[in-house]
Amino acid sequence: MHDALGEGDSMAKNPGSGGTMPFILGLLALVAFVGAWTYQTRTAEMPNLFETAVKLGELLVWIGGLWTIVVLKQHLVAFNGQVDLLKQQIEEQRSTLQEEFDWRRKASYHKHFSSVPRAEVNDKMYALSKQYEFVDCLQGFGQPIPTAKLDELLRDPQNDLTVRAYLDSFERFCGAVKCGLVDDDYAYSLENTRVIRTLTIFQPFIDRVRAKNSMGYLELRKLAEQWNYRRAEEDSNFADSRGVKGGTGTRRNPVNK
Repeated sequence: MHDALGEGDSMAKNPGSGGTMPFILGLLALVAFVGAWTYQTRTAEMPNLFETAVKLGELLVWIGGLWTIVVLKQHLVAFNGQVDLLKQQIEEQRSTLQEEFDWRRKASYHKHFSSVPRAEVNDKMYALSKQYEFVDCLQGFGQPIPTAKLDELLRDPQNDLTVRAYLDSFERFCGAVKCGLVDDDYAYSLENTRVIRTLTIFQPFIDRVRAKNSMGYLELRKLAEQWNYRRAEEDSNFADSRGVKGGTGTRRNPVNK
């Protein structure tokens, strides 16, 4: 901005930038005056000096008006140049801030959610899956915990707390993605399988929570469904690019609404 203003000041202060035009106009006015005076001296014994002076005054007024227009145009050109430079600087600053913001959102994942859930919570949940024999449900995109296994698991209130702590970790992570604290695309590239699998496995438990509270694990459910369909679309496009007819994606265990 300082350079733009300096450029405008230098244009206004430089006598050569606008000195040619008034010189030419003044010269034309002088030639016109001399021509008019010469003509009158030849066509009349005593030239009407008053009429000549009036015409000269009109000519000078016209020249002054024309010069004003020229000066205004020069200032307008200089101002437009300053505006263009200011727009460029604003766009560069916006681009820099956007890049910094995007980087911070990616760094936020590693700072706050590099371990979802925490190791001790994850270890407790895995121990329960082995104890109640639903560890096979944790493979791939997961399978819902059988109702009988879930009933047996929840007979111990402590197990209910363990499952809730596990799911709460994912709920916080999904909420961070939704509000923009963590970059959605970056989080998807790292965690889409785990989020989809977690909801699939614990869908029966979440349904029981929702029976009492419809907002239970809302962010986890919404993001898992969104990523589930996104992944299916990507798989379908990949299948089409490989020439596989009728590619329908690999979406498994659609999220229940």
